[in-house]
Amino acid sequence: MIAAIAAGRLLDLRRQLSLLPRRALPWALTLAVPVVAVFLPEVDDWSAPGANPFAVMALAVVYLFAAACEEIGWTGLLLPMLARLTDFQAGLVIGTLWAGWHIIGYSQAGNPPSWIAGQCVFTIAFRVFLVRLARASGGAVWLAVLGHAGYNVSWFVMSSAVDGYDLRATALTMATLTAIVFVITRRDARDRRAKPDGTDTRG
Repeated sequence: MIAAIAAGRLLDLRRQLSLLPRRALPWALTLAVPVVAVFLPEVDDWSAPGANPFAVMALAVVYLFAAACEEIGWTGLLLPMLARLTDFQAGLVIGTLWAGWHIIGYSQAGNPPSWIAGQCVFTIAFRVFLVRLARASGGAVWLAVLGHAGYNVSWFVMSSAVDGYDLRATALTMATLTAIVFVITRRDARDRRAKPDGTDTRG
């Protein structure tokens, strides 16, 4: 029984990994939203980026690989298990787990509690966004991978050009952008019906 369930999940995961949305909108949103969320709150303090372009490209490859490893778990395996939940609810569940996953690292890095709290709020809002896009595209894992890696690269570039990181403004910006994305993708969410594998959204 357990083996059969595991085999079924692996088949579902294989299908999700083969999904590549044909429309440009999901890809554009996946790339644009994390960049805007990171850079917009810091626009007044922006200076010339100090990051080496070659370092950025190298890190982009590393971040893509790391994001793929994480999103196979979060989006490919865990998200379908939450098929009974709405996009918002599933995003809250996974986002909370995702934020909790990083809390020890944030603390060990010497960040104060207020910083950790702000980063967790951002993380949850960002996960709700990723869940919405993934489900609206039939469970496409690669959208989540690209968005996840895009945020990490954006943060690296931003941190080389700005002294400090206004997490409250960044979290608020991310939450606002997520709400906008929910409106933009409302039709996709409404047209889909939840399937047993949980890859389709219920809105």
